[in-house]
Amino acid sequence: MTFIRQVELLIGPLTEADGGGPRDQAYRVFSTGLDNELRIRFAVDLSATSEPNRIVIAITNLAPERWARMAVKNTLVQLSVGYLGGALKRLARGGIASCITRREGEDRVTVIEALDGYGPQTQGLLNKTYGGGMPLKDVLRDLARSMPGVDIGTLDISGNLPPKGLYASGRVAETLNWLADRYGFSWSTQGGVLQVLADGQGLPGEALVISSRNRNLISLAPTATGPDAAQDGIEIIAQLDASVRPGTRVEVASEDQPGLNGQYVVEIVSFSGDTHGEDWTMIINSTVKP
Repeated sequence: MTFIRQVELLIGPLTEADGGGPRDQAYRVFSTGLDNELRIRFAVDLSATSEPNRIVIAITNLAPERWARMAVKNTLVQLSVGYLGGALKRLARGGIASCITRREGEDRVTVIEALDGYGPQTQGLLNKTYGGGMPLKDVLRDLARSMPGVDIGTLDISGNLPPKGLYASGRVAETLNWLADRYGFSWSTQGGVLQVLADGQGLPGEALVISSRNRNLISLAPTATGPDAAQDGIEIIAQLDASVRPGTRVEVASEDQPGLNGQYVVEIVSFSGDTHGEDWTMIINSTVKP
C-alpha cells in the first residue's frame, strides 16, 4: 500500500509574538507531490534546550508576487505534515528570520529560515518580585505569560522558591535559565508552547514504538564520546512521525541490534522531508535511558 504524503505551509498574516493571526488569512502552500504542485523541502531541528528550534523550508518555483510576504521578519510560519486521507499534524512553527530566493539550475527556490520562540524570547521582559515559598509551577506560569505569543504546556517541576523569594528583571529567558540551573530542569519553546521537564524525565503518556516489526525503524546505532569511546547515547533513524518532540518517550525494538532495545527519552530530533523526493525521515538522539 502506498501512502501519499502531504505538506501544508501557512505563513502569517501576523508575527509569531502576535500568535500568527486568523488562520483563514494566512498564505497557504499545500503539496502532495504531484507534478503540477509546488515542491516543498524542509529540515527541522528540535531540542530540549532553550535555544530556539531551527526550521528551514525550501519552495521551488513559487510565484514572485508571494516573495515579499515571506520576507517580512518574524512573520509566523507553520509547517504541518501527514498522509493523504488522514489528519495533518503540525511539525513546527516559528518566526521568519530570513527569506531568500536563489537559482538551482532552471528553478527558482525560495528558502525560508525560521526560529521557534526567538521573537517571544527577545520581547519577553519583566520587572517583578516573587514571594518566598511560592510554588515553582506558579512562577513558571507567570513567566510564560510575559512572553508574547507563548502558551503554557507541560510544567513537570515541583518545589518552591527560597524564603527570600526572587526578584526578576530583564529578559524572561534569562530568569528561566537561572531557575533551570538552580532547580534541575530544562525549558524550551516547542511550537510556541513552553515546555519544562525535570532533568532526565520525559513527557507523560505511552512510549512511541519504533521497531523492525512496525517497519518505521531504519537504523539504530550507539553514540560514543571521550578518550575511551564509551557509549553515552543512541541514534535512531526512523520514518518521520510528527508526534515526536524533545521529551517524547520511544520504545525501540530492533531485530538487528537487540542489545540497544529499550525505552529512551528524545533529547534532539531532526526531521527532513521532500514532497517530490524520497526523503521522509527523522533522526533521534538520546543520551540516557529513563
